[in-house]
Amino acid sequence: CMLVGWSNQGGESTPMPDLIFTAAEEVGDGNVPRSVLVKMDGLSGKLSEFYVHDYRESGLYALRWSPGGDLLAIAIESPSQPADDMPYWWVEAALCILSRSGALQMCMNAPLAPQSYMWDGNISSTAFPMSWSDDGKVVYFLTSTLDAPFTLALVEADVASGQTLRTLYQYEPTAEETPWMAWSSDREALLVGLEMPTAATTSLIHLDSDVRLEMGDIVGIDSYICREFSPQGALFAAIARDGSTILVRQDGQIAHVIPPITGAVFASFSCPAWWSDEQTVYLHGRRTDTSREAIARYSLAQRALIDIIYSFPSDSGAYSGPLAVSPDGQFVAFESFDNPIMPGAPVVEVVSKERSARRLLGPYVYTYSPLWEPEQVPQN
Repeated sequence: CMLVGWSNQGGESTPMPDLIFTAAEEVGDGNVPRSVLVKMDGLSGKLSEFYVHDYRESGLYALRWSPGGDLLAIAIESPSQPADDMPYWWVEAALCILSRSGALQMCMNAPLAPQSYMWDGNISSTAFPMSWSDDGKVVYFLTSTLDAPFTLALVEADVASGQTLRTLYQYEPTAEETPWMAWSSDREALLVGLEMPTAATTSLIHLDSDVRLEMGDIVGIDSYICREFSPQGALFAAIARDGSTILVRQDGQIAHVIPPITGAVFASFSCPAWWSDEQTVYLHGRRTDTSREAIARYSLAQRALIDIIYSFPSDSGAYSGPLAVSPDGQFVAFESFDNPIMPGAPVVEVVSKERSARRLLGPYVYTYSPLWEPEQVPQN
């Protein structure tokens, strides 16, 4: 079916890429809304169902495209609720692979472990970190079990068969606290920590040498550690107590510091979203001239603010992270709470450098978890 999402009345000169996101469809009679993956056509603005799971109560998340752009990794949450003695964040989930057209190909045998994220220090959401090998034949993800929910293992699995090939690292916290893990694209560096990802509880580990660095010694124990490496794996970020964004290399050396007040007009207070060149980051913060929340671009090479690409229309703002930057760097998608159908529920919005904003809701009650579709690259 084709569903109208928006029309290109703003006349942008740059064509928008296609976007995948999750939508909740009201099914009536007080039943749980059905989750579907929806695709927005960037040229026409039409919305169409991309993937629908057999069990309507199952949560769906589009995670990451393969390097060739021909396969999409998704998370499918079980509709069952965790037992009373389980951590509140633990859910049963599977890592599955879709074709570019949305056809289910395979699900991995090992369960997919959830991660309870804290964005901006107070917004909680669930995510499922994973990555692909360069040839798209292997996936890497976190797994845990009902018997040991506080133990995380980073595993390697074969895409074609779903079989687990090996365990790269296993993290067992000494206390029953929510663990988390992030890794570089070359899988040589790991960040491991506990639920509130401050530097005091986070370590940087190198798998090839077993070197372990405590992040509190590098960026200060009160700094907030962002749980994602840059696209090429060279850097990761921390937010210092004074609001500075500290970019750290794999060897633990500080590569760059973005000051808390940038360009005299913008104050950042969230983890950066990376563009693929690793020289441009997108920041969520507040304009110092209007006090309104905004999204800005910052150049690492120029060590300067490039521009503010969007200012939220209200003083309070309605942003919920993280930011999703399009492959061409021209558009940013994010979740906001500016939902006219179900106030307080998330809705995906898209903004561009032309400063136009579009809310992607269509016939659904709420939408979330946006992921841009890349161009397909021929594989040898």
